[in-house]
Amino acid sequence: MNIDLKCPSFAYFFGFIQADGSMSSESRGKKGRLTIEVNSNDKEILEQFHKIIPCTSTIYTRVRDTNYKKGYKSSVLRVYDHKFREQLIKLGMFYGKKSSLIYPPRSSYSEVDYFRGYIDGDGSLGLTSNGFPYISVVTSCEHIAHAYLNSFIRLLEN
Repeated sequence: MNIDLKCPSFAYFFGFIQADGSMSSESRGKKGRLTIEVNSNDKEILEQFHKIIPCTSTIYTRVRDTNYKKGYKSSVLRVYDHKFREQLIKLGMFYGKKSSLIYPPRSSYSEVDYFRGYIDGDGSLGLTSNGFPYISVVTSCEHIAHAYLNSFIRLLEN
């Protein structure tokens, strides 16, 4: 099982899960897992991930009441495969809360696709009311912020 982050789809996937995924390790008799939950309108993203993940993964729909909306509908992708999760760990993913621990991947990677995934997971892209484009990235991790800014500067220089 090999996840090559030079491949645009895997780099995008990795950026997305670092921003918006969560991994739990095995404990108290429960299997560990990778979980990604998105608004049901974005289910297509999970379906694309499902196609590239090199092991069994499942997608299901979840309906629940939140602080903001009753009957909120989301789509959830889960992967239980231990070898797959261990490879994600080697690349720079973490178990549990990770917000300040995130680093860009530890191996060479498709930088543009990685940050595209990261922005889709924890940022936004759009137009202001005046028609100007904007990109917003939310992170509490200095490593990601610096790497993103450096990547953006390199893009502008080319």
